[in-house]
Amino acid sequence: MRIIYSGGYDKADKESVRNGVFYRYSSVVLQQIAEGRKAVSINFAKPDRYFNSTLDEAFEGKILKIDNINKSKIVWKDYDIIFFPGGSQEWLKNKLIETGFSFEKLKKDVVIIGDSAGAYVMSAYFPSYDDIDNLDKENILNYADKGLYPESNIFTIAHINNPKYVPAGVLKLAKKLATKLEVRLLALKENEEKMLLANGSLVDFEIDKVF
Repeated sequence: MRIIYSGGYDKADKESVRNGVFYRYSSVVLQQIAEGRKAVSINFAKPDRYFNSTLDEAFEGKILKIDNINKSKIVWKDYDIIFFPGGSQEWLKNKLIETGFSFEKLKKDVVIIGDSAGAYVMSAYFPSYDDIDNLDKENILNYADKGLYPESNIFTIAHINNPKYVPAGVLKLAKKLATKLEVRLLALKENEEKMLLANGSLVDFEIDKVF
């Protein structure tokens, strides 16, 4: 299993959107599909059908799309490539728990691509805050939420170069939380990504050599 953590994209920036994970992986994933592998996008972090048109454009209608409407059709053991796109990390986390997600159900050589909220949920921890200016500094660990993969030993924060998503002070908070929790901090800019290997290493990589 390999997990790719991506820092999201800026919806207000056309170049950033066109370099988002769906378009970034379009050609290599289409090649994998042509060779008989199954790719799926698990879209619980956004309202139903939110990503459908983008997925159809990027993957020519050949990728499986799962949301609340057809969640009963999930067969985790069938998928070679799994996208977890962004949105609400709480929606995504809760729905994955509800639908019985576990890493034990996945193929051993699966490639997971988590973007923004998807990267958070595939981590050990991620930040959870509403008002950065009124933090309870005596209970700082209240601002760390648990992801679904504690073995990653990662505290992930995405969009670190976009103050709309990461206001001043949040990255500093994330660093403090990672230190207290004794995990690695993975701080990602938009359209930036790292791969977690089976041996626990976080590495840069070339997309065309992932599969």
